[in-house]
Amino acid sequence: MFKEIDGLVQETDSRKEPLALLRESSLRISEHLESRSLWQAVADQACLLTRAQYGALLTFDETGESVEFVTSGMSPDQARLIPRSPRGRGILGSINGSDRPVRIKDIGSHPDSVGFPENHPIMKSFLGMPIRHRGKLLANLYLADKEGCPEFTAEDEEIVVTFVEQAAIAMENASKYERAVRAKSDLETLVNISPVGVVVFDAITGQLMFFNKETERIFGDMGVPSSSWEEALKEVSFRRADGREISLNELPLSRVLRSGETVRAEEIVIFMPDGRSVTVLIN
Repeated sequence: MFKEIDGLVQETDSRKEPLALLRESSLRISEHLESRSLWQAVADQACLLTRAQYGALLTFDETGESVEFVTSGMSPDQARLIPRSPRGRGILGSINGSDRPVRIKDIGSHPDSVGFPENHPIMKSFLGMPIRHRGKLLANLYLADKEGCPEFTAEDEEIVVTFVEQAAIAMENASKYERAVRAKSDLETLVNISPVGVVVFDAITGQLMFFNKETERIFGDMGVPSSSWEEALKEVSFRRADGREISLNELPLSRVLRSGETVRAEEIVIFMPDGRSVTVLIN
């Protein structure tokens, strides 16, 4: 009985390290918001989890075309000799349509093996799996030559299945982040070349977030020593088109931030501290 208990304890202890490594690896890849650094982290962490000597990640775009081939465990000279966008024939190609890991003890003896490109490191044992998110193929993960063992194990398969689920989420998040960054950059570029002045404020705090080149041209140097927009507003005065002076609380900006009111085509004359004035039509 004591031997059985001791065996169970040893089995539990032996699983602690892989599970701890899996959690740590998942956290490490989730830290990356830029796709290229994430791809490298996925390949590196997969090698660490399975004790693979070599690893690679072949990524795909929305149309299914290969985008990048990232390697782990190879010297820079070795990596340079491998085509950056392998065609994925034979064993590598079979992974695309698989839902489970493909585990092979000896690549060279497998009927689907088509051989290695010239100068490619010789590899024997193999473990590969596609990375999908909601049915969309994001990448293929390839691992080769488990250190200290003739082949990868069933436990390695389980670890890879769990790991690629986390990798898929991280890759999709990185893609969303990069799309948002591009959209923001595109919007700022569009606003900057706009022929009208545009000023963006935080709707909660009222803090100035962004203003474009045309706004700078309209106002020029306001003669205010402080760089604070709030301080600058205290140094200027405002009048309606009929000459009536208005307070800061009556400004369209203040009304919008306070109540969410929509302001359209409201004419305001702004008087600068240096005596200049500018008439603006505010939306």
